[in-house]
Amino acid sequence: MKRFRPILVAAGFGALIASTQAGALVVSDLQAHERKCFDVKQEAATRVSECEAALADDPQDGRERRAIVGMLGFAYRDAKRLNMAMDMFDKALALDPDDWLVLTARGELRLYFAQPQAALADFERGLKLKPDLAQLHYDRGAVLSVLGSIDDAIPEFNTAIALAPDHVSYLTHRGLAYFFAKRYDKAVDDFDAALAKEPDDEPALLGRGNAYVSQKRYDPALADFDRAAQLKPADAAPWRGRTRAYADQGQYDLALAQADRAVALEPDDAENYNGRGNVYSLAGQSARAIADFDAAIRLHPFPAAYNNRCFERTKTGTDLDAALADCNAAIAIAGEANALDSRGFVYFRKGDFKSAIADFDAALAKAPGIASSLYLRGLAKRKSGDTAGGDADIAAANAADAKIAARYASYGVTP
Repeated sequence: MKRFRPILVAAGFGALIASTQAGALVVSDLQAHERKCFDVKQEAATRVSECEAALADDPQDGRERRAIVGMLGFAYRDAKRLNMAMDMFDKALALDPDDWLVLTARGELRLYFAQPQAALADFERGLKLKPDLAQLHYDRGAVLSVLGSIDDAIPEFNTAIALAPDHVSYLTHRGLAYFFAKRYDKAVDDFDAALAKEPDDEPALLGRGNAYVSQKRYDPALADFDRAAQLKPADAAPWRGRTRAYADQGQYDLALAQADRAVALEPDDAENYNGRGNVYSLAGQSARAIADFDAAIRLHPFPAAYNNRCFERTKTGTDLDAALADCNAAIAIAGEANALDSRGFVYFRKGDFKSAIADFDAALAKAPGIASSLYLRGLAKRKSGDTAGGDADIAAANAADAKIAARYASYGVTP
């Protein structure tokens, strides 16, 4: 599952400094360093240096220091110095554990750093302080989506939309939640509604394009990706969408050309390598696929990349211990059904059918109807002596995906 991108803007903090952070402080009375630190119109690098200088002045007033520490966290975040931003947010919350705005920002960074449970704790604490804040309901929905709890995420997006009906991003991200739940018609409806409000909203175009791919509607999908690329020519995301559209049609050479373009545009984005690795996997180029998953994990260790590398190693039957470690890493981060399905496949390859069945049970509890989990659980049950149970699972798998047996036969797995 793709991670959601944080949408909180630093301007919110700047606008609320006087009332929520600094108490009696008045921005016009601050020293020169502090005024520039608090001025969100300044470039991020300038705000970093001014906030650092303001802290070096060692303000004795506790409210003043707390405000500067928090603002330095936002400045580091906007300057893409994310580890330092996290450190400042931790320090700001040590000074004031009830700062809901910093809690929100730290939670979004934790989500970015693939720490969804910690992010959820921040958002839930924030909601106790600000139960009617649409942003926090959106953020909680986002992290629940990452954790695979889509049915719990959608009501949070509903609440965010009800509180802020003109906020297109909330509508777009509910569409993404429907997309991840494979409710593609509902997803397209939300993307259509978002685009009716803002016709050039790139995330909605990308979301609708991906939903169209899942519906096998490739021409309108490519049209949406093309429009998104026109709006933001330096953005790799439209090219990732085009990659998926061509790969889904089995046009792997064309898909790889799109994936190469994505990597060239944003060589430091892990998702680009993960996407290209998926195409290499489909094209039967396992070594190149694993190399791209390696690159993705080095850049950003997110669960989809660990899961994909786990599955690729298991599919080829090579280095099953490393595959198991990858799946364990993916499950530790998010516990998604796909990772449980992949780890079940590892155990199946290892001949540990009891553990395999347990993982397939867990995957199906999270996402009923996964054909691969049903099929492999059926084979594992047969090998464990439960022929009737195995036959029932295999029949259900074939009903869900008529090509499932052929796919696993290509990996050397047969009844």
